[in-house]
Amino acid sequence: MEHNEKAFLDFLYSDFRYLPEQSHKGKNGRTLLIGSSHTYPFSIVLAAKGAVASGVGFVSLMPLEDSYRVAGVRSPFECVFQIDMSKTTSVLFGNGVSDNEENQKRLSELLSTLEEDKTLIIDATGITIFKNLEEKYHLCKVLLTPHLGEAKSLLGLDEIPQNIDDLLDEAKRYAISHKINLLIKSVESHLVDEEGGIHHSFYSPTPSLAKAGSGDVLAGFLAGLLARYHGKNISLPDLVCFGDWLFHYAMKHHEETYGSAVIDASDLRQALKGLMKNYAETDSR
Repeated sequence: MEHNEKAFLDFLYSDFRYLPEQSHKGKNGRTLLIGSSHTYPFSIVLAAKGAVASGVGFVSLMPLEDSYRVAGVRSPFECVFQIDMSKTTSVLFGNGVSDNEENQKRLSELLSTLEEDKTLIIDATGITIFKNLEEKYHLCKVLLTPHLGEAKSLLGLDEIPQNIDDLLDEAKRYAISHKINLLIKSVESHLVDEEGGIHHSFYSPTPSLAKAGSGDVLAGFLAGLLARYHGKNISLPDLVCFGDWLFHYAMKHHEETYGSAVIDASDLRQALKGLMKNYAETDSR
């Protein structure tokens, strides 16, 4: 897939828009979200909203610490609290978690036990935990999703760069040496793959996403996409860049109706429905 708006739009309306006619939830992917804490109990809820919006068939949640009661009553109704790692094809870890020994052990176990055909997405505090792990060996695909501040810490830079271009060389070295993928987020985003390739998401600035919680929703959305398209003929860079673009593209169109001040990333599902409705109305003329 080429990384430009035309190619992404073609994929959006020819593939993403529809699930196979002969399908059930077990055939449309399974993702597991592990996150939250006493301090950030709703992080996993935001990630779950993103995952459900992806069209994935099955979303499982694992709230940590004492956040279960809070997350349980606020999560999308489609989510379940059932862990079956044998069927899960993507795992998201880190949103709202505490940086402690228990979670260091939890992430270490995920890295060492997930099979090579599965994907582990690490976001938020999970990135800090990953950075500090002594052993980072893994067979599975690994995607880290840092914003510029988190990238500064991860890459050991002296200060937060003014733009992404200022850290791409160091990001390439880190991605290759650890065999991971880095989606570095800002007003524009770049994906550095595990071989050092650089990919652009190509989207317009979206001020409605310059708010807390946007990274949680995006991480969940990507986790859902990576599960939904598991085993399909589409690469991780293609899928991640498409997902990152679609997240911003949908919210940009949502801004045109409501403005950027009163909406946020948790409106993603509504924004995607608006895109599909506009397309169907235009296509029928």
